Amino acid sequence: MDPISVECPNCGASLPAQQPCGEYRCRYCGSGFRLEQAKKAQTQAGMMVDPHALAQAILAAQQQAQAQAQAQAQAQAYTPPPVFHPARPPKAHKAVGLIFFFALFLPLIIGGISAAVWVGGRGFDGLLGGGGLLNSEHLLWDDAGGVPQVVTVDGQSAVVGRTRAVGNEDHLYCGVYDSSGEQIWRTESLGSYSAGYQYTFCGAVGDAMIATDSQMRLQIFALATGERRKAFALSMFVDYLCVPRAPEHGNQAWFKQIDERSYLIDPATGELTESPRPDWCFASRHEAERALEGGGNWANANAKDANAPEIDRLKLEFVYQRGDKAVALGHPDPGLKVPTAVGYDPTSQRVLWQQTVPSVPIATVREADKYGVIAGDKFVTTYGAGQEDWYITALDLDTGKRIWETKLRPLFAVDWVQGLVASDTHAFLVRTSSLEIFDVRTGELTGTIGKETYD
Repeated sequence: MDPISVECPNCGASLPAQQPCGEYRCRYCGSGFRLEQAKKAQTQAGMMVDPHALAQAILAAQQQAQAQAQAQAQAQAYTPPPVFHPARPPKAHKAVGLIFFFALFLPLIIGGISAAVWVGGRGFDGLLGGGGLLNSEHLLWDDAGGVPQVVTVDGQSAVVGRTRAVGNEDHLYCGVYDSSGEQIWRTESLGSYSAGYQYTFCGAVGDAMIATDSQMRLQIFALATGERRKAFALSMFVDYLCVPRAPEHGNQAWFKQIDERSYLIDPATGELTESPRPDWCFASRHEAERALEGGGNWANANAKDANAPEIDRLKLEFVYQRGDKAVALGHPDPGLKVPTAVGYDPTSQRVLWQQTVPSVPIATVREADKYGVIAGDKFVTTYGAGQEDWYITALDLDTGKRIWETKLRPLFAVDWVQGLVASDTHAFLVRTSSLEIFDVRTGELTGTIGKETYD
């Protein structure tokens, strides 16, 4: 692959051309970032390259190579069983042989016919377009479609987001998944990844889900069932979809087209109203992603403000507040950048507790993006240690006492933690191309959306 030069998303400096890699360190401002976070990328010949698309292509190639290596290893390790050739039975026993054949295989034949009828009744979506069992669909969680959104379906925590079906012409889907990672429903294909990765978005508003696609369409579905309520033909591709992140933001979504025209949409009526960006909406999907990278829960995290306490030799970077509970997340300054959480009263700024986030020796903790979220009565956050280990841990919101800690399963290649959102019962952690779900009470992994390959 040709060397490329990337621009630092923090200071805008152009880094020297090199082979594309997973993570970069800016030699000018010292900030670390991933390839897909780069502001721009271009080849030595001056051709512009989309950093996110390039990162996804590299990841897909790594996954395909790993899958082929595993298949080859399995094939080499396989030893065919010996073949026996029984003697031909005497003619006198042909009738007995036929009776035995039908007794043994007739139930299997009937079961196969029944299964075919069942699949036909389901329109083959579960095996072909939906689950992809017959065409080896490899499902990835694709956060390029926006920040995962925690919702409630039938009284239970669920999540809305975009998935990518590798191996099925790389089709894109919007779907709803429960806290065990099982699909509740998903849309029909919204187009191929190459055609629609910049224009396909998912977002929930009230009891509806909105999805845009590569055909300049906007569709509204029932959040609980997937029933399509309305569909619109737009005048241009959608560049950004913004949904309310808190009750005070109202019940309308806002989207902007690539021609800069923007609209509010009421999912209950389907009414479109041309409108500038609301104050509660991030300026772009990239800004929303950066908020997730830095602050964790995009609904209640903000950059450090006047409400955060001042603590000597501690730099607080992000604050999380829910009601009368607040946590600030930062690191010692000067000193090793070890994640440190501080619980405080947001009204009086009185510090209630201070806790070093990692439980491992601080010398092994590596500098990484900080993610945190208030989930029920706990503060859940992540950290990296050693060369490749990741941990997710929960602190008591009142005392800072560690409730649980879980070491994440290693991925076979590039392993990034890219965001964290939560309900009161479950935490949803965005990894390289999957979404892992944890029980907030125990730290148990309850499900994974996206078929990653693990070491």
